[in-house]
Amino acid sequence: MIWNKTFQFNLQPYLGFGSVKLNFKSGNRSFGHQTGNDFRIGGNLNYKLDKTVSAFFGLGYVSSNYDVKTAPEFVSFYDNSKMLQINIGIKIN
Repeated sequence: MIWNKTFQFNLQPYLGFGSVKLNFKSGNRSFGHQTGNDFRIGGNLNYKLDKTVSAFFGLGYVSSNYDVKTAPEFVSFYDNSKMLQINIGIKIN
């Protein structure tokens, strides 16, 4: 959306799908990794403060599914994660 004098707010929704890789490390020691896919949905609400600066607030939800190799009774515990992301800030347009 192009800013003008009548629009002070701009909503930017997003939707995404991607891959994820988790690396398990402690210090210099590596304990392997997990791979999988994630799905994300959310949006940012921008408020125009002046011609060059905007304040924003955003919410996002991320759901990930991993390829897990473990005992069958543990798969349902380790094969997924869910996350709610909240962000707030100021940006230069």
